[in-house]
Amino acid sequence: MKHHPDGGMYGIKKVGPGFMTFKAHWPTGENQSALMSFSEAVSPNAVAAIPVGHRALLYVTGMEHPKDLSFSDAFHKFIAEIEIVGTLKDGRDALQALSLMPGKALPGADPKFNLFRPIRYLVRLNLHQAKTWQQVCASASVSWTPKPQPHGHGYISQTDFQSLRNAM
Repeated sequence: MKHHPDGGMYGIKKVGPGFMTFKAHWPTGENQSALMSFSEAVSPNAVAAIPVGHRALLYVTGMEHPKDLSFSDAFHKFIAEIEIVGTLKDGRDALQALSLMPGKALPGADPKFNLFRPIRYLVRLNLHQAKTWQQVCASASVSWTPKPQPHGHGYISQTDFQSLRNAM
């Protein structure tokens, strides 16, 4: 098993601006369950290996919907903190409960994002008021830059995680 800082319990999950348009990802009501999608481009084993209880900061990239100005100021920002609260099987079950097909992407989403894990939001920020990643990293004194990561997820230490979270 690959070694991850602090047992793999902390990370940064990249999402595209389109992520926020799907109710299953970004529910609008209180205490609604949510799902995090992962790309099939990596092994389901890598997604399954993310431990239940894992906490991640959501980082919005600017790679999707470049002409959609309603998302333009939400690019390149940390927007939320999540906790993984279930397994891939739990994600499949949740999709069925939403009358969606397990093994398929959400309607209108990139079809390669068809692996799902249940999540709980611990913090959600106003997208248009959230700080840029450069502001957060400078304030936290953490050296992190957005770069390609397998399935849009990377592991970081608990110290860096808490520093970034506090700076958000």
